[in-house]
Amino acid sequence: MEDDKLLNVLVVPPFIERTKETLFRNFARNEMAYYKFHFIEKVPLCDCGVVDFVALLEICRQVVDEEGIDMLYTSEDESTIIGAILQEAIPRFRGPSLESVFLCDNKYYTHKVVDSSWWPLKTCYSVLDTSQNDESLEKMCNALLPVGTPGVLKPVIGNGGSGFAVFHTKDELKEILKKTGNRIQEHFDTKKLYEIHLDQDKYPNGHVPAVISQPFVDMNKLDGPMLVNVEACIYNGEIILWPLTTSVVKISEFNGIKKRQVLPAIQIPAELADQQVKQITEVFTKELQKLIEHGFDNSVIHGEYFVYNDGQVQLFDMNPRYCPVCHWLYMKTVDNGNTVTAGMQVAINIRPATPKINGKVGMVHWLYTEQSGPANYFIDFQAAEKN
Repeated sequence: MEDDKLLNVLVVPPFIERTKETLFRNFARNEMAYYKFHFIEKVPLCDCGVVDFVALLEICRQVVDEEGIDMLYTSEDESTIIGAILQEAIPRFRGPSLESVFLCDNKYYTHKVVDSSWWPLKTCYSVLDTSQNDESLEKMCNALLPVGTPGVLKPVIGNGGSGFAVFHTKDELKEILKKTGNRIQEHFDTKKLYEIHLDQDKYPNGHVPAVISQPFVDMNKLDGPMLVNVEACIYNGEIILWPLTTSVVKISEFNGIKKRQVLPAIQIPAELADQQVKQITEVFTKELQKLIEHGFDNSVIHGEYFVYNDGQVQLFDMNPRYCPVCHWLYMKTVDNGNTVTAGMQVAINIRPATPKINGKVGMVHWLYTEQSGPANYFIDFQAAEKN
């Protein structure tokens, strides 16, 4: 196919090298033949060394105009924000609204607006006061401690567990706020975009560095929950659900005492009772419908939930993008399970085929080592690829 026939795709920064790797590994050759990808190789930085997202947005606008971009590819939390702003400004682009992306991105508003759990996690909120004096620390602690102890502190904007900390006492919470306050602020390098483009009357604290606290959920307790990943693709308001994946739990017994251990892994098919699957699907669908009402459309979305044996479901996190870890499982165990392909299809008004488990069992397990050096020193990737 000639270049002028290809669909021009802007791969939205900032994490270009990581995005290139996942993008090109996720597409089959016949799929790649339809697209011409455009990359912004140099990302502008502020004086403090973090990404200047306002300048980056303007560079993206320029590339869109100069290259005649037909569609956007976003795979990171930060790139979805830029993508949503461009989508709202340029009618030919299809994707979620900035408001709906924000409701996933900002964990305080996720639990305040989106959460449809019957027994939601108690969530407390505090604007982050960086003065770090005794009075400000006392005020923040008083706002965050009602969740009880042990509790979990995390920035309202962040991903991959960044800024996540467990506290057991008020003094410990104060020390965490002292040590991590500035680091938590760094997660708000996108705040200027929200300040400029988000409705500040509706979300007055949407661009302000802040933290939330929640009760610590011990999944290693015998009656502890499973962590369940759920994904869906929204196509013109229609919800297309992907199969569930769950954490991997090992039950052992010694001298008559049972012990439960949650391994650093996820698996498919999900080890859940039918009633649990029904409950989590109902909650996830209700939350997606709320997001659709706020403009979430034509994109993939990922949710994480605690699911208990009695059917209790609690929303843990929501992300306005696909989950790379789940994606690898879907590629091997689910027919029509490629979430990257699905995201590209809805962007050009093609309904993805409904995914179905193909009968294979899959697991992604994290490996930890105290050794250092290139990964291929420790893992035979050629052998792994063959198997």
